[in-house]
Amino acid sequence: MKLTFGLAAIPVLLLLVACGSPGATTGGAAPDAGTVQVTMNAKDVRFDPSTLTAKAGEKIALTVSNHDGFKHNFTISELGVNQDIDPGKTVTLVFTTKGNSDLQYFCEYHKARGMVGTLNLSGVAPSA
Repeated sequence: MKLTFGLAAIPVLLLLVACGSPGATTGGAAPDAGTVQVTMNAKDVRFDPSTLTAKAGEKIALTVSNHDGFKHNFTISELGVNQDIDPGKTVTLVFTTKGNSDLQYFCEYHKARGMVGTLNLSGVAPSA
């Protein structure tokens, strides 16, 4: 009887595991109401979007999803942001901007291949 109960529990356990979250959340406390939510994809050795716009002193919750089959990284050196993103995973980084000069963000593993972007701190989206 114990064997039957044990085998019957396996599908339930598999269902519970399958319903878990596919990614990790890292980078600090949960965002509050004053936090700007931003999403980004890392795919084909590039960031999409390649330009983010914010105001100086703005709190950002940036969710980055890695759609490639290898590790990426998201770094903004001036803000102390540096987070690896495993293949197929999603991370959320919470940080506050500072200064009013544009900052570069990049993947430390693929920067030489052009995996870079700009954090525009003017608060005004660049014209197309």
